[in-house]
Amino acid sequence: MKHYFYIISFLIFSVSTASFAQSGEIKGKVINKQIKSPLPFANIMIELNGNAVAGAQTDLEGKYSIKPLAPGKYNVKAVLDGYKTSLVKGVLVASDKSSDVTLEMQSDSLKRAGVSGKP
Repeated sequence: MKHYFYIISFLIFSVSTASFAQSGEIKGKVINKQIKSPLPFANIMIELNGNAVAGAQTDLEGKYSIKPLAPGKYNVKAVLDGYKTSLVKGVLVASDKSSDVTLEMQSDSLKRAGVSGKP
């Protein structure tokens, strides 16, 4: 009886481990395009077929990491107030691999200056 318990436990552990091993990661950094400095608190969205499937926010050093992601091709978008949206298309995610994506964001001078159409 103990023998069957060990076999079943081993099979369950093997299946659960295999399912975790079939995911990848997108990580990287968001920087200011002009001065190459990191941009903290940018919102990162991972899109698949036009739908958001995951997201994160950059840390104080502009770094982010999003996992687990199923293998496939994703679009990575960065949004931050005062900057133009940055988009990288076709980022390939493979099993047990990290895809490194640096997003460069350009300052949107009209938004930063507070310019509006009101007199």
